[in-house]
Amino acid sequence: MKLWNLKTGQENRTLTGHSNKVNSVSFSPDGNTLVSGSNGGSIKIWRCDG
Repeated sequence: MKLWNLKTGQENRTLTGHSNKVNSVSFSPDGNTLVSGSNGGSIKIWRCDG
């Protein structure tokens, strides 16, 4: 899964861990945490700060 900077069009980071397609994502209100869910039923919590 890749995170992109929408202003610059540059890739910020690649997050690896899901073995199936990611079908949902949600950022925390402060933007420092991302939760993703995949078609395989796994849920991942990512730290996105720093």
